[in-house]
Amino acid sequence: MPGNCGLVLRLAALLAFPSAALAQGTVQPIFVRLPGVPVDDAALNTLRAESGRFAWRPVHPVDFAGPPAYHTAATLETALRELGALHLQDTLRDLDAAAAEAAATGGAGLTNPQLGDIYLYRAIARQKVDPTDGGRAWDDYVRAATVNPERVLDPGRVPPAALDAWNRATVAVQRRARGSVIIQGPPAATISVDARPPVHSPALFAGLPYGEHLVRVEEPGHWPWVTTLPLTAATLEIEVPARPELSLDDAAAAGVAKHAGAAFALVAQPRPGGTESLLELRLVETGTALRRSTVVVVLSAPGALQAALGRVQKQAQSNPADHPGQAPDAARLLLDTKVPLDAANRADAGTQRRRTWVLVAAAVAVAAAAGVVAAVVGRDRNPHSIFSVSADPTGLGR
Repeated sequence: MPGNCGLVLRLAALLAFPSAALAQGTVQPIFVRLPGVPVDDAALNTLRAESGRFAWRPVHPVDFAGPPAYHTAATLETALRELGALHLQDTLRDLDAAAAEAAATGGAGLTNPQLGDIYLYRAIARQKVDPTDGGRAWDDYVRAATVNPERVLDPGRVPPAALDAWNRATVAVQRRARGSVIIQGPPAATISVDARPPVHSPALFAGLPYGEHLVRVEEPGHWPWVTTLPLTAATLEIEVPARPELSLDDAAAAGVAKHAGAAFALVAQPRPGGTESLLELRLVETGTALRRSTVVVVLSAPGALQAALGRVQKQAQSNPADHPGQAPDAARLLLDTKVPLDAANRADAGTQRRRTWVLVAAAVAVAAAAGVVAAVVGRDRNPHSIFSVSADPTGLGR
């Protein structure tokens, strides 16, 4: 019986005070820094303070890389050096690569003259390779003049044949009709056409010659949007579609938490909200990488972040993942008690206390019953006992 009493007391302590047994190391907070989104130091400091209060793992900052780096400008410079050395095939190869990347990125990392240079110098290189094949070279001259119709070439820097073709191309483009493009996007978005300086949405680009133009839309916290726009009307209005948000993947967050030995990853990620500063909180299971809850907190609301983190703490206690080594075997009785997140969110402190004491009472009652059975089985040597002499009291707990 003394051993049984000790087990009952230990089990009752685990059930009555689950936070002490389960909070330590259960949650790994991850603070995500997004490109173009300023870090809210107050939010980060609050997250660190609350992590210490709940005995979570220390906050792990992550820099989200966002879109890849662009090398178009560097490729263009290499191609111009190759053209100067008359390495024409290398020049064409690199200018083809630069043109493809410019189309894919909307001219990211380029100025308007640099974007025009890609087509202009590819036309010059094509003329040198085959002076009789003017079709593709002519298309490039026209494209360069469409991107930058105001450009004037220095006669001392280009061959006479190239200068003549350029002048004819600019005249052809100047004879074209011109139109306006209206681009509607989110208020925080900036929009660039043909690698010109970006302007805020909604944006009006007037006086564009008919032809193809590159459009790039950027918005903090989102992937950019790029399109090649064929302008064939006096006015063209386009709506920027919804774009994916820059976000740390749940599986990547779970990997960070697993490495730290935590059962959950808590991803804290800023979200652009216009005039409001927002923070998204995601609770992700380490073992399955499944998202258990998501909430967006308005950081200007007093106490909103602390309250949201308190709910996360309750969710981590009520719905822990089966994380090996996270708790003693006796505590797994509570770990296996799955409570829906919505119910856990609605439960107030009184409900949580009543649930805890009901579990304690049930545990004590079960243990007491086990003690009574063990006491009766202990009298199995009595020939008048109602139990078989072969009964094994230790098997009752299996």
